[in-house]
Amino acid sequence: MHLSEESISLVNDFFESYLTGYSIEVLDFEQNSNIYILNDSLILLFEVNRNKVAYVNNKGLCKEDLTNNKYIEPGIYGNYYYSFRIVELTNNEIGWKYNNEELKRKVVDFIGEELIYVPIEYVKFKGWSRNYWSMDTPSEIEYIDKKVPKLRLKERYEKWEGIRYYFIYIEFKKPDNTYAKAVAYSVSAPRIYINTLCKNTIKTGKLYRDTMRGGNYGWMTPLEKAFNLWKGVRRVRRLEENLTYFFIEEYHKEKSLVWERADELANEFNENSCKFDNVERSSWLQANNKWISEELVYRLTKKLFKDYKVVYQMRPFFLRSKTTGAQLSYDIFISGLNVAIEYQGIQHFQPVEFFGGEKNFERQLIRDREKYELSKENNVYLVYINYDEEISEELIKNKVNNILNADKD
Repeated sequence: MHLSEESISLVNDFFESYLTGYSIEVLDFEQNSNIYILNDSLILLFEVNRNKVAYVNNKGLCKEDLTNNKYIEPGIYGNYYYSFRIVELTNNEIGWKYNNEELKRKVVDFIGEELIYVPIEYVKFKGWSRNYWSMDTPSEIEYIDKKVPKLRLKERYEKWEGIRYYFIYIEFKKPDNTYAKAVAYSVSAPRIYINTLCKNTIKTGKLYRDTMRGGNYGWMTPLEKAFNLWKGVRRVRRLEENLTYFFIEEYHKEKSLVWERADELANEFNENSCKFDNVERSSWLQANNKWISEELVYRLTKKLFKDYKVVYQMRPFFLRSKTTGAQLSYDIFISGLNVAIEYQGIQHFQPVEFFGGEKNFERQLIRDREKYELSKENNVYLVYINYDEEISEELIKNKVNNILNADKD
C-alpha cells in the first residue's frame, strides 16, 4: 500500500510542524513542491514525486478495499502513488532539528495502517559539486539555482566559508617522558571533544575516538599504547597528568578534505614537533567540566526562552562584513524575537597579546561596529553580555526584556 495524492497535504503539514519558531519564506516550485527559506540561512526543498506502480500486486487489493482511507493507494499495477524528498539546499547553520524517521511514524500513526509504504527521504546538504561519474550533468543545486535565481544558491555557496572544524592536537606523555601524538577533527568545541574522549576512556580503558588521525603514524595505536604504559595508575589520574592538547580551526566544504588535512597535520606534528614547543597547551581536569562564558550564556538563554528556537553561533546570510566580505556570526540568536546576544570578552575592550595585540583589537572594533550596523539594518536587536558581568538568568532576562521594551516605547 502506498501514499495517495490526498496524502500530500498531510505529509506537508507534518513537515511544516518542524519549522515553527523560525522566520520563513515559502516559494512554490515544480508541481506540488515547495522551497522554504529559514532565517535567510537554511533553504529546504520539499519535493513531491508522482510515481507509477511498476509491478503486479498479487494480493488482489482494489480501491474498494480501502474506501475509508483516502490517504492510501493500493499497490496495483498502473496506479500512481506519491513519494517525498526533503533536501537541504544550503548547509544547516541555524541548528534546525529534524527527525525523518519520526515524521514517517507520525504519518503511519495518523493514517492507521502498519503495512503502508512511506517513501520520505531526507538529504543533507551535499555542496555544489557534480557527481564524479556524471561530470557533464548539472547537480541538483545547480538546476534549482537556475530555475529559482531568487535563492542565490551559487552566491551563497561561494560565500559560504564551509563548516568550521577544530583540529585538535593531542599529546599523551609516556613514563620515559616521550609523547604519543595524534590529531582529531571535530565540529564541537575542543573542550567538549576532549571531555567526551576522557569520559569514554575512563569508562572503557581505551584512549580512542574514530575521528582521531595519525597520518603515517597510525591514528589509535600510539595513544592507546602510551595510555596502557601507565598500568597501576588510576585512569582519571593518567588523563589529568599526561594528556595535553591545543587546537587550530579551519573551514572546509568537503569532508574528504578534512580527513586529508588531519592526516597532513598529524604527520607534521610527529615529524616537526619542535615547531609546536611554544604553543600553550590545555589539560583535562575532571573537576573542571563546567560551562563558561558564551556557552553558559547559550545554555541559560535556551532555558529562559523555551518557546523559541535558540541558535548557537548563528550565521545569517546578511551578516557579512562590507569591508572584507567575511561571514560574521552571532554568539546566540533567539528566533522569533529577532534578538542576538553577543558575549564580549576582554579583547573587545582593550588590546590583549594572546588575541593578537593592538592590530587585532582594531580589527575587532571594526567587526563589532559592522555587526551593530548590519543588525540595525536587518531589524535584529543586539544584546551585549560583558566579561566583567556575572552571568545569570536574571541578567540575560533583564537585558533581553529591556531592549524589547525600549523598542515598544
